[in-house]
Amino acid sequence: MGKAVKPENFAASGINTVRTWITNSVNTGIFEEASPQKWILSNASYDTGTRRSGRRSVRGGARGTFLTLQKVPVRNASYYNAFVWLRTDGSFNGTAAVQVTLYRTDGSTQTLTGNTVGSGSGWTKSSINFSTSASGKTVDFVDYKVTVLSGGSGSVWADDAGLYECNSNYSVKVDANYLWQPSLEEWNPSQLRLMPMWRLEKRFTDYDAQGITQQLCIYDFKLWDNGFYSNYINDNWWDINSQASKQADMALRYLVARFGHYRSLFAYELTNEMDPNWSQERMSWIKDKADYIHSIDPYGHMVTNSYWNSPACSRFEQLSSMDLNEQHYYMMDEAKSSQLPMWGNLSSGVSIDTNSSNARSGKKSLRLSGGTQKGTVFLKPSAPYTFKFWAKPQSAVDGRIREYDETGRQLSSRQVRANAGSSYTQQSLAFTTASATASVDVEFYSSGTAWVDD
Repeated sequence: MGKAVKPENFAASGINTVRTWITNSVNTGIFEEASPQKWILSNASYDTGTRRSGRRSVRGGARGTFLTLQKVPVRNASYYNAFVWLRTDGSFNGTAAVQVTLYRTDGSTQTLTGNTVGSGSGWTKSSINFSTSASGKTVDFVDYKVTVLSGGSGSVWADDAGLYECNSNYSVKVDANYLWQPSLEEWNPSQLRLMPMWRLEKRFTDYDAQGITQQLCIYDFKLWDNGFYSNYINDNWWDINSQASKQADMALRYLVARFGHYRSLFAYELTNEMDPNWSQERMSWIKDKADYIHSIDPYGHMVTNSYWNSPACSRFEQLSSMDLNEQHYYMMDEAKSSQLPMWGNLSSGVSIDTNSSNARSGKKSLRLSGGTQKGTVFLKPSAPYTFKFWAKPQSAVDGRIREYDETGRQLSSRQVRANAGSSYTQQSLAFTTASATASVDVEFYSSGTAWVDD
């Protein structure tokens, strides 16, 4: 999420749309990270054996600040209460407390300290009330800290931190904790990252003014089936009846409620690069999430999904709950020199030979050195095709066609061989796809060295 793209950066015709990731990213990811955002641990560690609530706390003991959340935004001329729950063992020989450092626009700072907790204490609340009011000075943000003030041996545990805005006599708190992950839990599914949300909202505002729309890429297929909500709740992310799936609905509800009214929202993209092979479980998940967004979005935005390398399985494409499907092709360029159109990443023992003397035409050929290379092509069922290629093999080259139905089940395998020789010869294989064919893998293999072209 860098500088906003300007309209002149896009083509004059058509819709101007950018794709914005809100998952698997430090700056723009709205979901949990492996550890709470910006919590800094110094001479401290997470402890799952001792905690006041949840699954863990932070354990320190050495003198100095051992837990910090930096630059928490606050409002000027307002009243706040900061606190943390502390516990110490009998060998702890000092005191510990919550602290807040106020940063003012004139460059001055002020550190305030709450009531202290000493040796052998059960869970005790260290708390401080403070105001951001100061004559002629504005407070923009604070550092929240938990500090061992004296001593330096033994252990002190911190859990369930808080920073709340209050009324002027601190008798009433606004029910919104300013701290990220205040219970210090890992992947707490009940919270989203507000700072990336603010950045995202700024983009919506900028794009509204500039006539640009954005598509929100919500989940990353490669990560979400074995982490995040599933990891925390310990169930199946793709099961629409699971708790992880219900938690996903809560996140979708928040996104639609907060950003759905922006004119610059183009579409919701459910996942980035889902496996295009057929799966009833994933099909049910796509339908469930798309139907849910449609049911709660009064503005009727489109819902889409993307699939890696090739068109999605035909059954995914025919799902009526989806407004459009995306196909991601990875082409050869300076940044991905090991990739070819349709073929994707080159396998072990396969390379691009730039010696034009080994090419049949042009300057490049595919060199096999005891390797196999394949690519997937989606074909019509019950239709005639001809597979042709030119080969110059020092060792024999097999060209293979493997047919698959829409569930990924292999239907047939065909092969044509180019025997060893010193020059290029053309091989040809005519075939008719089966009535259930959805795709074929085109594959080349040589146990030795060979070149394939055209």
